[in-house]
Amino acid sequence: AGGGGGGRCLRGGGGGGGGGGGGGGGWGGGGAAGGGGGGGGGGGGGGGGVVGGLSGYYGGRLDNLIQRLIELLRSFPTIPLWLALSMILPPHWPSHWVYFGVVTVLSLIGWTGLARVVRGQYLALREKEFVLAARALGASDGAIIFRHILPNIASYLIVSATLALPGMILGESTMSFLGLGIKEPMTSWGLLLRDAQSLQALQLYPWLLTPGLFIVAAVLAFNFVGDAIRDAFDPYAIQ
Repeated sequence: AGGGGGGRCLRGGGGGGGGGGGGGGGWGGGGAAGGGGGGGGGGGGGGGGVVGGLSGYYGGRLDNLIQRLIELLRSFPTIPLWLALSMILPPHWPSHWVYFGVVTVLSLIGWTGLARVVRGQYLALREKEFVLAARALGASDGAIIFRHILPNIASYLIVSATLALPGMILGESTMSFLGLGIKEPMTSWGLLLRDAQSLQALQLYPWLLTPGLFIVAAVLAFNFVGDAIRDAFDPYAIQ
């Protein structure tokens, strides 16, 4: 709310109010942007892992159906597809409902890449000796999937979910910047950047770009964390 108020003061000519709102909003806006990215990354990663696992383990018609669905979703440009889905959100929804709607939209699209890779992991692991032995001993499909195969790819799922967060943060910021995501009185980095659309405003109030710097910092931070986790889990990494 403070960020939104700062933006209104700026447009009314209150330079001090705009500066306070922009600076305070740059920190506070991370709640919605980071939360939206975290929720979308978690939801998309979990869904992609489950769908990819089912596709790779069972194969056959189910695998063919899921892969055709993934190809269909990936044939659309990501950002226009996000924007098209966000148009479904009713404009009269309160801010917290819009937030969960944005998380849902990001999750509906963000699972396809992970599902493809998890499918490949399951295709390789389902023919391993320990899986064949468990099947010969009468283990159910659920026990094989969750007790034998899943622990072997858990580290990869953690790394993939961490590396997916930057894309989700950028997606939420893009939707909010275009007015299709988080709305006032809530705030996010993308919503705060809407005040920086005018070149004249940027010349007078260059600190309006502060939320953009936080977006860049958050994306780089999650990428570095994901790379570090991947190196930590890599058994072939040189110590």
